[in-house]
Amino acid sequence: MASSAVSLKEKGNTCFKAANFPGAIKFYSQAEASDPKDPIYPSNLSAAFYEQGKYFESYSAISRSRQKISNVESNSALLLKLSTRLAKSLSCGVRSGAISLTDLEKDIALINELRIVSESDSASPDCVRAWKDWKRVAHDYDRTSKGASQARTRLASLPVRKKTGEGTIEYYTVGQDEIMSLVQDWGPSEKDGKNPVDLARMSEDRLSLLSFYFGGVGDARHVFGSVVGLSQARLKLNKRKRQVMRAHLTMNDIHPSALARDLCMLFLLDELSSNRDNEIKEAELKMTLLSTWMGLIMPSYCYTRLKKTIKALLNRLQSSPIQLPDWIYVVPASVPAIVASLKYWDTELGNKTAKELMAKRHKTEFSKDILQDASMSSNWKNDMAAKTQAKNEQIKMHIDMTMDDAQVIQLTRASMRTTCPDVNRPGRKEWLDKARKILYDMMVKLDEGENLGTRGPASLLQEEAYHRTVGGFVPPAILRSRTTELDGLWKAFHGGEASPAVIRKAQNHVDSTWKPNATLFDRIQERGTGYPDPQFAAINFVNIVEKFNKRMRLARGQKQTDPDCPAFSILSMFFDGVVEAITNLKGHLTLELLQGDLNEELVKMQNGDDVTRPQSFPRKYTRIWLSNVPDYTGGPLAQAIYSMRSLERATDAALAANCLMNSGVWEGGDHFVHNYTQLNCKDYARFFGCRILTMDPAWGLMQYAQDPLPRPVEELPSRDELTTWLTRVLLNIITPSKTGSGTVRWIRVRFPNTLALFMGLLLRLHEIGYPSHWISEFLSAVINDTLATDVVPYLGDAPIPLSQMGRRGMSRRRINLDPWSAELETIVALSYEAIPFPISLPDDFAQSHTDIGVFEAPCPTFGPTTIMHLYGFDPVFTLVFYDETNVHLFSPVKENLIPEILEGRHVKKGQVYILTSVDVLGLSSNVMRWRMSKERVRKMKAWKWRVMAYRADMNETSIFPDEAAKWREVNVQEVVVR
Repeated sequence: MASSAVSLKEKGNTCFKAANFPGAIKFYSQAEASDPKDPIYPSNLSAAFYEQGKYFESYSAISRSRQKISNVESNSALLLKLSTRLAKSLSCGVRSGAISLTDLEKDIALINELRIVSESDSASPDCVRAWKDWKRVAHDYDRTSKGASQARTRLASLPVRKKTGEGTIEYYTVGQDEIMSLVQDWGPSEKDGKNPVDLARMSEDRLSLLSFYFGGVGDARHVFGSVVGLSQARLKLNKRKRQVMRAHLTMNDIHPSALARDLCMLFLLDELSSNRDNEIKEAELKMTLLSTWMGLIMPSYCYTRLKKTIKALLNRLQSSPIQLPDWIYVVPASVPAIVASLKYWDTELGNKTAKELMAKRHKTEFSKDILQDASMSSNWKNDMAAKTQAKNEQIKMHIDMTMDDAQVIQLTRASMRTTCPDVNRPGRKEWLDKARKILYDMMVKLDEGENLGTRGPASLLQEEAYHRTVGGFVPPAILRSRTTELDGLWKAFHGGEASPAVIRKAQNHVDSTWKPNATLFDRIQERGTGYPDPQFAAINFVNIVEKFNKRMRLARGQKQTDPDCPAFSILSMFFDGVVEAITNLKGHLTLELLQGDLNEELVKMQNGDDVTRPQSFPRKYTRIWLSNVPDYTGGPLAQAIYSMRSLERATDAALAANCLMNSGVWEGGDHFVHNYTQLNCKDYARFFGCRILTMDPAWGLMQYAQDPLPRPVEELPSRDELTTWLTRVLLNIITPSKTGSGTVRWIRVRFPNTLALFMGLLLRLHEIGYPSHWISEFLSAVINDTLATDVVPYLGDAPIPLSQMGRRGMSRRRINLDPWSAELETIVALSYEAIPFPISLPDDFAQSHTDIGVFEAPCPTFGPTTIMHLYGFDPVFTLVFYDETNVHLFSPVKENLIPEILEGRHVKKGQVYILTSVDVLGLSSNVMRWRMSKERVRKMKAWKWRVMAYRADMNETSIFPDEAAKWREVNVQEVVVR
């Protein structure tokens, strides 16, 4: 039996060395069973269990091994291994919850015996440190058990994105993507993958808890589309399932003005549902909906209705309890910000005019020059050129094959300088050829620049000309008859050339009587001009709605478009579909409006901190749509950390987003994923235990699904792979690539992540199934500044080329992480009780969240790039603290100074600290605010330190640093925590 046990042990050793821990466990277990008296077999088994993160099993095997040792002196080496491994297993097991203190009660004597080994002269430093860590874990057991929830809340309060010069994020009032129903599809494109939610196959329990999350909900187009889709899908269910189905849609946006605008739309839709028997009132409501949703300006009767809606919402939101239709719920914590936006529209726009707003409009154009820009990827340029050519060929075919001479004459009469000759008269063919060429150019122009556009009904070309002339949509005849000026202009566009006099008369009428769309205004975004920057093409939006109407078959025998009022008729059909869906879903639908940062709100839900949301509301979602919010919030890395946690644990649960900010720079999915995560697509799925269902960052869709967690360790990357990758992510946070050399938004890539997000990543990896000690020992090396690596940061312009994937230096070297130790100290102190693995902390680190203070100083004088609002929304700012001996390094900052400090040059330990997580900073702020150890700040004040704001993308600092004498600690009650 002994020889058999030895053979089994050797097989186990082979598996262990190959990191095949399940195989090692199998053979070591068989060896122990074969020779139950030998302590080496359970000892080896404990090592295999430990490497798999099975700490209770490791502890049990250690206990058996110790009990089998009869001669202590002859087994001193084995006892040392058991002692070290026991301390580590206890630390990791107790912190992660795999081992309870109750489990240890029966083995107290044995634990003490092995602890004493660590006090002998032969004890290794590793053994001594392991028992020191266990002593702290045991001491803090009650503290961590009781304080984990509050610690998670404190961690969530730390900014996970660097600050911008503007101090906020862009706000685009109107979107540009195709309308989708999250039930049926992710949009009309086949390449995006339909992946419908099959309600018929769902259990009744799941049907009663359907939930959809819209992050960056914007103009709510996808909410309206999904409501229509839900209604249609519900009607296909059997009677019992129709009765139990309940759908909850969470509409989230960081900008309160977006939600206030959506709330106005919802309120108008609710009013429309009860006014279907009054033709004039119904027409006015629909015209108000159309003008509010996609118009710059609106007729006075629409403005009156909109203002009435705003006032009604103000009254209802400020009532106690809040009085809204029973299918609409505004989270109480979101009410103040939404009310502030409504009040702004209600009382502070009195002097705004339609004429001034129209003077600022410009059609957002997708410049043809971008196809020649060297910064754009060749794959993308070729794809866009091919799509453009194919679309233009379709337009030409449409004109040549489906439009007769009479239609061509009608549509181009205003553009041709002569009248078309009669049939069989000379010159008719030449006139029509020229007219078709003009019509082709008109339709191509209508397509250009709007996400490659969509060709709608021919009658919309006439409305496009009308819209360009007066800035508004054509009302239906029942409303248009009120204004002879506009009725005359539309008849002129319909029947022939509009004379200058007719145009001038119509424009004067609009200038004097029409009003600006109040919901486009946003106090923060107007930058002192007093007017928004309307960057959307209204007629393209109408085309998008028309495509949705067709896809969802909303016409039901009606004409898709009424040539007398094309845009109105298309939107009328759409709003009828939405109202009908709301009516059909009465008692089965809740729309929740939630204002706040996407990631922060999802974290609150998972932590149980969303205390103003009813307990019955979902915390896990069937589908999550993020729009292009990830463009601004850290891309697929932040999605894996925060958004995927909020998916239901179901095979059909999925999360999706698109990329609209910089689609053209990506050579493909691997290029996109690597820039944000340092991984390719295949490894992204492997590291995060998920599936990538679709990956097309070039105007397409990125779709993800979460596999069941935790993942088996054998399915995850190895420890070496994990350590190398985490080092890459860390270096990309503290020395990020430059945002990009281009001056235009669509070729710049943002790397906003802070060290607070990095801590969130480590906690997420623990949930995914990585052994605690893998993460613990990596973080301990970072905190204690002992990390050695051959990974080198990429310091060029973004996007990071694929050639950099896996790049390493010539040799391993110890990097200098001391400058980031102050921030790491703050993060660990605030989140300590929530960290599910032990950490070896430096002796001088803060021991409690009460040791951390909130400090502020006068807002710095920014450099010229920031003052001129260049790249003002790029999250690039950090705070740099330095002592008097290093003033020369920062006035001015030399190129690549921070990366050189990382490599151990220029400064000594404790002379410079850098913060990536900053609470308040920006042009609109009077102060900058940060969190730091009180003791550390006390010493910095004594030694006359300074602080400056630094933006790495332009290598620019604030002009005058703030001396420590100006810093002051603020009471946390004074601070509105984000």
